[in-house]
Amino acid sequence: MNTKVFYIINIIILLISITNQAELRWAFEIFRHGARTPYSGMTSDFKDCFNQQWIGLKELTGVGLRQHFLVGYRNRIKYINEAKLIKPYYDPREVYIISTDSNRTIMSANAQIQGLYPPGTGPSIYPNQTERAVPPVNIDDIQEEIEKLNEYNYTALPYKMNIIPVHSFFNADHFIQLQDKKVCPKTIEYYTKNQQRPIVVDFLNNMTEKYGDKLNEKLIIKDKSRDVLKDYTKAYYIFDTIIASYTEGIDLPDLGVSEQELLNDSYQFFIYDLVGNGIDRDKDICLYSMSPIFDRILKWIDLKIEKDIKGEKDYTDFDLPKFVMFSAHDSTCGAFMGFMLEVFDTEIAYPYFATNINLELYLDQKGATIKKEDYYIEYIINDESIKNISYTKFVDTLKKRMKTMDEVNKFCGFTKEEKDDGENDDDSIYIWISVALGVLLIILIGLIIFTIKHKKEEFKNVENIDTLGPFNEENN
Repeated sequence: MNTKVFYIINIIILLISITNQAELRWAFEIFRHGARTPYSGMTSDFKDCFNQQWIGLKELTGVGLRQHFLVGYRNRIKYINEAKLIKPYYDPREVYIISTDSNRTIMSANAQIQGLYPPGTGPSIYPNQTERAVPPVNIDDIQEEIEKLNEYNYTALPYKMNIIPVHSFFNADHFIQLQDKKVCPKTIEYYTKNQQRPIVVDFLNNMTEKYGDKLNEKLIIKDKSRDVLKDYTKAYYIFDTIIASYTEGIDLPDLGVSEQELLNDSYQFFIYDLVGNGIDRDKDICLYSMSPIFDRILKWIDLKIEKDIKGEKDYTDFDLPKFVMFSAHDSTCGAFMGFMLEVFDTEIAYPYFATNINLELYLDQKGATIKKEDYYIEYIINDESIKNISYTKFVDTLKKRMKTMDEVNKFCGFTKEEKDDGENDDDSIYIWISVALGVLLIILIGLIIFTIKHKKEEFKNVENIDTLGPFNEENN
C-alpha cells in the first residue's frame, strides 16, 4: 500500500474514533469528609481512650484537608482539563456544592474546592477599583496589606484565591441524612437489629478474646474491663480511635498484633456497622433515605437532556449546574451505595475517609439528531468504573424502585398514620371543637362581606384582579 494512503487512512480512523468518543454532559459527586479526630469517647479536655490529645471531637484534621484538596485537583484534571465540562475558573451557574451541617463536611467541601479552583484562578479587580475595594475602617491600619494585594496584580484576594459558596442545610429539613437515626427515628430499630446480628456478636466476642486483656491495660476510661468490646458503643469509639490515630500518623497501642492486623480488625467493625452493608443489606434504609436525593438527581439529568435535544447544549444556569458536589459522611455514602446495590445490583465498598462516588451523564451520539437513547450513566467509586447504565434503563428502574415523599414521610414518622375506623383518638374532641369554631367564623366573615358588598358598586364575572378598573372616588 502507498505510504501516503496508509497515513491518510490512519488519520481518518483516528478522527472517527475521536469524534465517536462519548461526551460528558453532567456530573454528580457524593463524598465522605476527610480524616478527622475520633468521633466519641474523649475526656472533657479532648484526650481519647488511649490518652492521646486531640483538638476536639469529630473535627477535620490537616490530613483530611490535604485529602480533599487532592480529590479536587483530580477533579480539575478530569472535569476541566480533559472533559472540558466546566470552565477553569469558578462560574456560579456551573458548580453547585451542598454539605451536611457539620464542620468536617463543610471544611472538606471547601478543601476540595481549593483543589478544583486552586490559587491563581480567582477574581481580580481593576486598578481604578482599589479605592472602592476597602471596608469602612481605618485605612492607615490596613494600608500595608492593600499595597501587598496590589503587588499581586490587583487580585481580589492574596494569591488570587477563590471563595466559593457551600450550601449547608439542616439535615432533617432537607432529607439529606435520613439514614441517620437522629434524623429518621424509624431507623433506630434497624441499627438495634444490626447490633444483635450473630455475625456482629460473634465478631465482638472474638475481638474480646483477641484484645480484651491488652485493652484493659491501655484504656483510660473509667469503666474499662476485659469485656469492653462486647459493648457496641464502646467498641465503636475504640475502633474509631484506632483508625483516626493511624490516619494521623499517631502510634497505635501495642495490642499484641501487627499494626495492619489491628487496623483491619477496626475497619471490619465498621463494615458490619455501616448502613448499606449490614442489616441484611439495609434495603429499606437505603431506599427510603436516598430516594429524595435520587429524585433531585433525576430532575437535573432530565433537564440537561431536554436542553441538549432542544439544541441548547451550552445552557447552564442556577437551576441546572453542570457539576454537583455533595459533602457527607460514611453512612450517607454507604446508603448511596446500598441504594445502587438494591436498585442496580452494583457492588458496595467501605467508604474510607475522602471516598468519592460519581454519577456521570454521557452523550454517545450515533446519528445526526440527539435522542434520549444516546445517553448513558457511568457509576464510579474512587475512580473505578462500577457500571454503565443506559439513560432509559436508569430512569425506568429508578421510577419503579424510588419511594415517594409521602412514603418517606410515613417511614420516618414525619406524618401520622390514618387510624382505623372506630379507633379511639384522644385528640378527636379538640378536632371537632376546632371544626365547629371554624364553621362559625366562616359564617361570620360571610355575613360581613355580604353587608359590605351591598354598600359598594358590584363587580361581576371578574376572573382576574388585573382586569378590574380603578375604584371610583366614592369607594376609595
